[in-house]
Order: sequence, then structure tokens, then C-alpha cells
Amino acid sequence: MKKAIIVVGKHFAGKSLTIGAHLTALLKIKRRARKFTLRGKRGFLRSQSFEESGLDVIATIKKYFGYDLLVFAARPETEEGTKFKLIHNTLLKASFDVKKVEIKNQKEAPEKAAEIFKILKS
Repeated sequence: MKKAIIVVGKHFAGKSLTIGAHLTALLKIKRRARKFTLRGKRGFLRSQSFEESGLDVIATIKKYFGYDLLVFAARPETEEGTKFKLIHNTLLKASFDVKKVEIKNQKEAPEKAAEIFKILKS
């Protein structure tokens, strides 16, 4: 089963730190790496939120559809300009089992990375 995780948090909450530093360490890949393999499954991650990067959500998800595991970042559903619902719905339509991991501050980054890693491994 394909899995996708959306790491959700306000600006400067620690989304990039969680994914780019702590999760990459758990996956045993370089900090700037985006591709990984876990238990024979191919994965891809982006630590910068869609809101900050300005990337087209649908085109990006279509581009990485062939991966088994995806990790993306987004702003909270309640925040103006969020792309969370678009990301979530596009991943569902692409047959991914979607989980949301919320982060409130940077101190939670190691714990949240471990939570994401556990979901990816399951």
C-alpha cells in the first residue's frame, strides 16, 4: 500500500527541521537528499511546504506518483492560503493512504520525525 504523510505546522513550527534533519537521519540519508528506500519501498520527501515553494501540488504529486512513500509539508488547514486540503485530496485520488502529523514547535522535531518514521515502516 502506498503511504503519504503530510507534516502540518505554522510558519517556523519545525516542519523543515523535522523532515530535513531528523527524519533524514532516521532514514540514513544525507540531509539534503530527497529520495530514500525503506524496507524495499521507494520514497520521496520534500521539507519545504508547498505554500513556501510555490510548486504546483497536482503536478508535483503526479510527478512522484510512482513512489511508494511520500512525505510533504503544509500549513495548517485553518491558515489562510493553506494547500493542505488540495494536497490531501490529490494524494487520496492517487491511491495513497494519507496520514497527518502535526508539529507545534521545533522542540517536537525529533519526536515527530520518529512518529513519521514509524508510520513509514509500518
